[in-house]
Amino acid sequence: MPWCPPCALEPLTGVLRPRNFALLLFGLRTQFHVPGASSIFSTYPGTDRSTRTAERHELTSTLLEQAQRLIELLNGQIYKAFDKADLKNANARKYPQVALHEAAVSALVHRDYESYDPTRVTAFSDRIEFLSPGSLLAGVAKDEFESGRAPAKWRNEALAWFFNRLNPAQAEGQGIRTILRTMNAEGCRPRDSPPATQM
Repeated sequence: MPWCPPCALEPLTGVLRPRNFALLLFGLRTQFHVPGASSIFSTYPGTDRSTRTAERHELTSTLLEQAQRLIELLNGQIYKAFDKADLKNANARKYPQVALHEAAVSALVHRDYESYDPTRVTAFSDRIEFLSPGSLLAGVAKDEFESGRAPAKWRNEALAWFFNRLNPAQAEGQGIRTILRTMNAEGCRPRDSPPATQM
């Protein structure tokens, strides 16, 4: 996209004000101006939220700082798992780093900031869930989105442009496809798919 200035003159008053994306990326009081612009990272030791203990991090800074912190927290979920039953692949990463980073940044960049709900990343023992408030954009079919075949569209084009150039996100419209490709390359199967047959 062409360069978009961070401030603009208000049409009725002529007052110079920051644009929304500038407040989200660089604002000193981001949540004062955009109440939903926060994130919550939670970890549960089990497979659901019924466990007695959990860990919760509420992130209320700029989007760039939230992205950096989410990536740091997600890096703790990438550890290698030791499987004594599989001697050929005894040590394997639980999740590919690229997929987790792409999912976190996409959840921040493409969410609906008119919603007061926070972006949520929740790590369970068997999966990580990313909740990005908002519906699918018009013209994006659910099955195409889930399979990574949807056309590139942006709800917040200026945010996507900045994040792409600042490197937290590198897929530029191919986030879901990148996530699926890297998960498949690591041998991470979809949650509802049957386990691979042993040969």
